[in-house]
Amino acid sequence: MLQAIIFDAEGALLNASEIHFQAFNRALATKGWMVTQSDHKELFDGMPTLKKLHYLTINRGLPVEWHRELLELKQTLTKEVINDFIQPDPEKVELVEYLKSCGIAVGVASNMQQQNLEALLRRIGVWSHLDAAIGHDRVGLDRVKPFPDVFLYTATALGTPISATAIVVDNSQALEAASASDPLDIVVVDNHESVNPELITRLFRFFPNELAA
Repeated sequence: MLQAIIFDAEGALLNASEIHFQAFNRALATKGWMVTQSDHKELFDGMPTLKKLHYLTINRGLPVEWHRELLELKQTLTKEVINDFIQPDPEKVELVEYLKSCGIAVGVASNMQQQNLEALLRRIGVWSHLDAAIGHDRVGLDRVKPFPDVFLYTATALGTPISATAIVVDNSQALEAASASDPLDIVVVDNHESVNPELITRLFRFFPNELAA
């Protein structure tokens, strides 16, 4: 029986890709650098900031001594970008509240840093309704998606076995990580706009008959 649902933050709950792109580029711009939209989509989407910086150093010559400054600046700028691009999402709140009313624990897993993940979840309005939300710095930079650790760690934080947990994802990297965690099932959505109260109809198969009635 389903005991918990974990949402992948980056694509299932919100469009985090644009947030990361804007904040990363704003930080790089202070050093006269930038990455393109195609760079971000093809190379960096879903990658923690420190790994992006290492990639740019190895492949494009970004000075390594800038890493710490750029990392800290990107985290600061992310909060500004969140306010610029993210709006409250009552449909996400309604969905999470419904799941909680059915006795389902609800968690969020992410490759984002914990403080930025919390800021985003607060902005869309679901933070106070969640049972757990786990960012990459709670798991370890070397074990982010596509490794399954963030989903396994979130299930542990929820206090539910992964075998009784459904994971909602959208992209291939998250799907790969979710599959490797071996959950009860995986629900794949087109994008974050697909995660709304209508998703309940796809989740009914997990529910006891009295809840699905």
